[in-house]
Amino acid sequence: MGIAVSEEIPIVGETDDYVLAWKEANLPTTRTEAHPDCLITHLIRKRPDLSGVVGYSPDEFGLLNRLDNRTVGVVMIAKTQDAFERLSRQFHHEQWTKLYLAYCYNLGNQDKGIIDIPIAHHSRKAKKMVLVQNNTPYRGKPQPCTTRFEKISDQQARELWTFYTDDITGFPIFPVDDKSFSWVFCKITSGKRHQIRLHLRSVDIRFWEILCISRL
Repeated sequence: MGIAVSEEIPIVGETDDYVLAWKEANLPTTRTEAHPDCLITHLIRKRPDLSGVVGYSPDEFGLLNRLDNRTVGVVMIAKTQDAFERLSRQFHHEQWTKLYLAYCYNLGNQDKGIIDIPIAHHSRKAKKMVLVQNNTPYRGKPQPCTTRFEKISDQQARELWTFYTDDITGFPIFPVDDKSFSWVFCKITSGKRHQIRLHLRSVDIRFWEILCISRL
């Protein structure tokens, strides 16, 4: 069954080099066999001027980053071929910081910290990633990555949300809201697949929802 997608993909920022588009939860960033309807398809329909960029794959155009299907937040798309080449190099060399708000439970004992554990593909499951530690079996080359995190108050989360997103979609309200849940502010530069989920889990923090609020 397909996902109902609004034709109106919000543009939350734009420069001469790139567009920042807002991805809703459960909307794939890119096309798959199961979900041919995706953010990039709708964005190109809305902004055909972005279709001339040759990116990482033919159907991705100038897309510079993906978000997991469940993740809400900012996706960057280059507007020109020159911008794509330059920005993709900057992403590769970790010259951009990505900011996330994670709504979490099972909050462990650490209020803040730096998690520096490589991530690799699961030894058997193609779509699963694992932390490379404690003799965990994996395949391929481990990918170094670092997550900085800090538990913050609901008010701090609202202020960060408003500052970085201009409150374009309204601060998210979740069905679960009690003292066993809290916000965690995360900063990453590498952006490996499932990085924040795996890193937070390593310190006994599980997230209910995660929001990508900015690229710096």
